[in-house]
Amino acid sequence: MKRPHDARTVWHPGNADPEAGVDWVTFERTFDLDGPPEIAPLCLFATHRYRLRVNGRVVASGPARYVPGTEWHDELDLRPHLRAGRNQIVVACCFLDSVNFQHAREPRGRFLAWGGVREAGKEPVDLATPGAWRCRRPCGHAAGAPSFSFAIGPVEVLDTRIAGGGWQRPEPVPACAEPRTTPRLTPYATGKIVTPEAVFVAGVEASETRVGYVSVVRGVEPGEREAVRRQASRYALCLHSPETQRVPLFLHWGPHFVNGVELEPEDVPGHGNKQAVEVELRAGWNLLCGEPQQVQPRHPVMIGWPEDAQLAARSRPDPGDAAALRFLDPEEIDPAASWRRGAPSRVEDLPGAAWRTRPRGGVLPLPAREMSWDRPAAAEAKPSLPVRRSSGGGAFTAVLDFADEFLGHVVVKIDAPAGTIVDVGCDERRRADGCLDWFGANPFVDSADRFVAAGGRQTLETFHPRGGRFLQVTLRPPAAAPAPDPRSADRGPLSLESVTVRDAHCPPAYDRPAPPLHDELLAWAWRTGVNTLRASTEEVHCDSPWRERGLYLGDGHVQSMAETLVTTDASLGRRALQLFAAGQFPDGQLPCVVPSWLAEPHGDFTLIYAVWLRDFHAAVDDLALVRACLPAVDRLLASPAWRKSPRSILWDATEANRLFIDWGCLKGARRYDENATLNAFRFAALGAAADLHAAAGGDAEAGRLREEADRVRDAYRERLWLAGAGRFAGGFVDGEPVEREVIHPNVLALALGLAAPEHEERLTEHVVGRLETNAEHAARGVPHDDFVELYFLKHALQALHRVGRRGVAERVVRDHLCILREHGTPTLWECVHRGVKNRGSACHSWSAGYLHHLARR
Repeated sequence: MKRPHDARTVWHPGNADPEAGVDWVTFERTFDLDGPPEIAPLCLFATHRYRLRVNGRVVASGPARYVPGTEWHDELDLRPHLRAGRNQIVVACCFLDSVNFQHAREPRGRFLAWGGVREAGKEPVDLATPGAWRCRRPCGHAAGAPSFSFAIGPVEVLDTRIAGGGWQRPEPVPACAEPRTTPRLTPYATGKIVTPEAVFVAGVEASETRVGYVSVVRGVEPGEREAVRRQASRYALCLHSPETQRVPLFLHWGPHFVNGVELEPEDVPGHGNKQAVEVELRAGWNLLCGEPQQVQPRHPVMIGWPEDAQLAARSRPDPGDAAALRFLDPEEIDPAASWRRGAPSRVEDLPGAAWRTRPRGGVLPLPAREMSWDRPAAAEAKPSLPVRRSSGGGAFTAVLDFADEFLGHVVVKIDAPAGTIVDVGCDERRRADGCLDWFGANPFVDSADRFVAAGGRQTLETFHPRGGRFLQVTLRPPAAAPAPDPRSADRGPLSLESVTVRDAHCPPAYDRPAPPLHDELLAWAWRTGVNTLRASTEEVHCDSPWRERGLYLGDGHVQSMAETLVTTDASLGRRALQLFAAGQFPDGQLPCVVPSWLAEPHGDFTLIYAVWLRDFHAAVDDLALVRACLPAVDRLLASPAWRKSPRSILWDATEANRLFIDWGCLKGARRYDENATLNAFRFAALGAAADLHAAAGGDAEAGRLREEADRVRDAYRERLWLAGAGRFAGGFVDGEPVEREVIHPNVLALALGLAAPEHEERLTEHVVGRLETNAEHAARGVPHDDFVELYFLKHALQALHRVGRRGVAERVVRDHLCILREHGTPTLWECVHRGVKNRGSACHSWSAGYLHHLARR
């Protein structure tokens, strides 16, 4: 539907809370109908996410991800959801102003709608913005919430008892911010309801008092992790003890001090990100303070102690103080004045500063930390939903198993008193006591959202899609979690009625037949690889449904090419290639993940783009896409970020091009001069660019590129071949070739034909020998130990097929996939070396490159 001239992009006229990292705005449009409409189209666009409800029912979420300048709008038909009488359209929008790998950095939120509802013989209802739309900011979201992960923005902490602000007329955005949207061309979310099985139900032992805060680092780019980790926040709280006693304190990171003495806590087994230490407290007031390391831009800090110790926490030694603690963000601290050089022992010793406080009895914005620290009571013998208990019986938790990787909006139906806290968390693994393995796979993933119930029967739904295999839902009645609302003292049922997920997967129709695989292991490998592709498909391909949900360039190459084996719909791969071209940096490098706040390349990923475009065109025959994206290929090859070695025409690896290579590569291999891996990808990119120019009719440029590729190949052979070892060096250090064996460039050299004809047999034997023991090497669980991980396996299989070693290729596939199958995984791991230790992502479709081997078997 064409956008009318009077449809303007709008947003709330007021300023957002700068501390929140998220700007929530709700738009509403109401109208009356006498009967069913003939037509009711609605076109929507918003930054960065929207959820559309029509007459209280969730109809859609979106939009598709975009790089500014490539915005798509969603086209929806409202007819099935409208009724005679009053109708209400509500669009909840979320503008992310904090680090994430799903959306680009933008200055402000935007909302755009148009369409109409027409009854027979009547004037249509105009749905264009601003029109009769109104907007307001909901007030129940906590401003200081931790990030879900380093790649996903703040978690949702929502008090549903608190209404939104007053309705206002939306304000048109400046003309320069008006998007020129085009219709979405990729599949929409399935929206189907997925119901898991309850596998664990237990009470939660209410044995700890907890306080905490979230510290925020501002003005640091997402790639500057070390800059973040060199900083620290500060906190201080006065603990009143009724007597002299020894009390266990529960903490994490650090350092922490009691009355000026640094503590030495130890890990609490089975509870991620939790440590314990026993301290001597004197009767009366004690000072507990700390300088926890800032390990991520929005870092949660929680402190706890046993309830039976009868301690009182205040921000100052005053029983009437309304605050539980005080804290300072890193920007307010002098790094040279570390408390390790002399911690305060009395509250009078605390530095004068603009301390911020956390109130007593408030809702902590730390759901994942609390769920990790919880201790479940005895489990029910036959867990099932609904779980119905009295609110006087304390908190309880339920764990639900989808038996597969889910991705979607979690829908929880409850019946509970006002003020009940409802925590909703997701993970891919469980720990021994039945709960989710909080922080086990990654200590920097706070994978839980928190809601505060309004009271009575209520349906809660996570705004953002969440992924994993397991869900855990914990209900904490008001007695266990006091809140300022006096209704929180009400008693009544505490019931978890149901838990489902509204599916957010957007896969195309898998309309190609599977290859005839009669071998049981290989048939399982095909099903599991295709299932991993499906599980990792939103409106773009994402790397992992649980941890990151980012469209990475290296991952996207594997995903989109594997997808061509199962579907004739090429829209997702086409969109991915367009997004990377649109997101290209001024220096010609490409972002490693797009759209994203992370404005950094991986040099190998940048070069892979040319190969990806060539391979994709070969698979789907899209010359228009080639012509549109070919300028990006030319710019990346001409990027000034490549540094030519002073000793040859080969390129050195630098900080500017940040090689990734593989999780199994030697770390040093990412930094070698005359880098063998970088220049192998360079050779591949030159050949791919030549093929693309030839396809587009540029024979002269194709010839020039092939000549350059030949020169790179000749220099590669001359500079990097180690005759005595029968393989290539990984590069140079201090002008000398690296003698240590480095597998990845040798795999690439064999796959690309970089060895001289007289050397290829020796190189083949070397690579084959390494690959035949590679799975065993990876399963030792040692990172960066010079082995090929699942992501890089596609290059290894390409190499083996090129030299006719198909039997070895089959054994390599079997050796690696057998490990995963023995662990009972329904999807492909991110890495073997992490997966065998229950670490890393358990669903990563960059590992599906072997599907090409199975397809041509």
